[in-house]
Amino acid sequence: MNHPLVDEALELAVTALSTDDQHGGTAVRPTYIRHKPGQSTVIAVEVTSGPSVAHGYVMRYEDPARARVAFAKAGTRRMQDTPLGAGVRMLGGSAVLRLMPNDARLGRLRWYTDTRKIKRSLASLTDAGDLISGKASNVTVLRYKPERRLVAHVAATTVSGARHDWLLRYTARPGAQQLANIAKRIADAGVTTPSTVATLEDDRVSIDQFLAGVQLFDLLVGAEQTPLSPPVDLAERLAHLHSIQSPTTPTARHAHADLNKTCGGLQVLSNWSHSFAEPGLRLARALGRRVPDDVYCPTLIHGDLHLKNVMATADGYAFVDLERAQPGRPETDLGTLVAQSISAAVRPGRSSALADFCAATVDAYSGRHALDQQSLRWWTSVALAEQALLTARHLEPEWEQTVAQLLELAIDHADAPAARVGR
Repeated sequence: MNHPLVDEALELAVTALSTDDQHGGTAVRPTYIRHKPGQSTVIAVEVTSGPSVAHGYVMRYEDPARARVAFAKAGTRRMQDTPLGAGVRMLGGSAVLRLMPNDARLGRLRWYTDTRKIKRSLASLTDAGDLISGKASNVTVLRYKPERRLVAHVAATTVSGARHDWLLRYTARPGAQQLANIAKRIADAGVTTPSTVATLEDDRVSIDQFLAGVQLFDLLVGAEQTPLSPPVDLAERLAHLHSIQSPTTPTARHAHADLNKTCGGLQVLSNWSHSFAEPGLRLARALGRRVPDDVYCPTLIHGDLHLKNVMATADGYAFVDLERAQPGRPETDLGTLVAQSISAAVRPGRSSALADFCAATVDAYSGRHALDQQSLRWWTSVALAEQALLTARHLEPEWEQTVAQLLELAIDHADAPAARVGR
């Protein structure tokens, strides 16, 4: 990462874990970072020690007293030991290491990641008397953002031999029922998305049917060799989604709210490196000059249309991860696709196939459905700024250079005439 806060935290974590290492060669790999200036830094890690692999995170506090309080509080919540030893540890005087299933805000994480626990936590999802077999079941973590959310694939087998494939989402904030309502509305309108099986844990856990397929991102970067449907198919499915009447909740997506969020992200980047302060200020000013009118649009948008949230299935393209679905303007989703096309040239792991597919999808959509070009240009610039922030948070190689390039692209796009929307 080449950042003092991260490097120091990782060194402390390796030192602490090595004391319990029975195999030698403990490795700690950072996967995600979230920084609150003047308060704390969260560093998600993947820890490998011999055959054992664990997820966890380091929370580094600016005030050492907060670290001591957090560690003491963890002790009152029955800290769970792990194959790598103690699940919660003090690191130096200002950081706390937590290994899954120990999480400060996802307090019942073990009930949804431990196959011995899902026999009870998910018992209501099987036929009466047909218990889940812990030995015959498996839980695979797909995404983990410490103190925010876990997404996992649960392959459950019951004592009678019945098999269930579920996607489990556990979040720190309630909202599972609202997510289920949106998914049902989308599915009822004929757009493919996973159906909800149940909502649990005081509205913080949603269980969906696991959707068999491959992420579109993986197809386009060459990780999979599944046949690919043409971009026009995705464009038409997206237009179908945009034609669905939105429910009364959640509230609509507003450009001014996104402007404030983007400015907050740019401030985070400038705190990471002073070299981002000047381009961040220029981008904030450019966006502020051209905020689209907040005309209410009563139809649904996906709201987070990156290519890992589109699945290629036997029935065509499907949309997943609807946490940001809400009333909004179609240009919001299309701008995200344009930004992915533009940024493919500079973000690691991207490819020309990805850029071409995104651009072709937008072309196909705009050829059949009207788009406001000024609005599209603005949302594209906002999406480029978000990708700059994600590049730093997900610790991509050469992140400083990539962030700088993405910020300049966002500035250029915000000030470009409408004819230049696209690659």
